[in-house]
Amino acid sequence: MKHAIVALQILTALISPARAENFTREQKSTIDLVARIIVAGTDDNCRHLVTIDRAIAEELLNAGVTPDQQMDTMEVALSVSRADARSSYDSNPSRFCKEAWQFAGKNGAYKRQMLEIK
Repeated sequence: MKHAIVALQILTALISPARAENFTREQKSTIDLVARIIVAGTDDNCRHLVTIDRAIAEELLNAGVTPDQQMDTMEVALSVSRADARSSYDSNPSRFCKEAWQFAGKNGAYKRQMLEIK
């Protein structure tokens, strides 16, 4: 799995510079944030958590990431961000899940709840 992540990061670094320019710093930051939430709330990574897809979509829209961008150029940026988040998860899954919940769960530190208990 780690080899696949490294390969994805290398591939994305080769093809994404032009596409990455399509996003503002705020949009890229939001994409990074969403990637961490997606890793926490999907694929049973954090077994008791699930993403709130509507909240994630609203977060992206509020950052100015349009639906067209979400379907096209964001996928490249999201792939890199998810690989980074996955690496963080792999280094300490328990800590990653706890921090994700404290940040984006019910009564979390972030302004919008994007994770919920299954």
